[in-house]
Amino acid sequence: MIEDALDSVLTDEDKSNLARLRLEVALTDDARIKILRGAAIRAGLAAENLKDLKSKSGAPFVEDEVWNEYKLAFTFMDRREDSFITEFAYLCASKYELSQGEDFKKNSCGWVKGEPKEKKYNNLGPMSGSAGRRLYCRICHKELCKLERVVS
Repeated sequence: MIEDALDSVLTDEDKSNLARLRLEVALTDDARIKILRGAAIRAGLAAENLKDLKSKSGAPFVEDEVWNEYKLAFTFMDRREDSFITEFAYLCASKYELSQGEDFKKNSCGWVKGEPKEKKYNNLGPMSGSAGRRLYCRICHKELCKLERVVS
């Protein structure tokens, strides 16, 4: 950050003002996320429990037991002998948060309809690094997981 480079020229008053502004930004961001989470729940786009999330087709969401990077669920529509996925949902929690138990729920959007937002990254350098994609919650932008394709 530029603040680290300027540390020697920042006065104590500058540092105090920057700390106050960082706190105000964090509090404002928390309030914004709380409003968005509430609106998503009212709109039926998110729910605390998977069983409370309603699909367009009326079919229940079923959690995928195989996916281990983050929690994913699907709805299935039966057409004679074939079944196919009609909708996705994901749990707004990182793998680390899930390993900590139920405590993650206070900082989660719950189950969210759709797929997480994806951003590719490339941190490959001349000697080492990684590339892949990161998945984020569409409501609060929390990082859910990092899927690495290349590690050198």
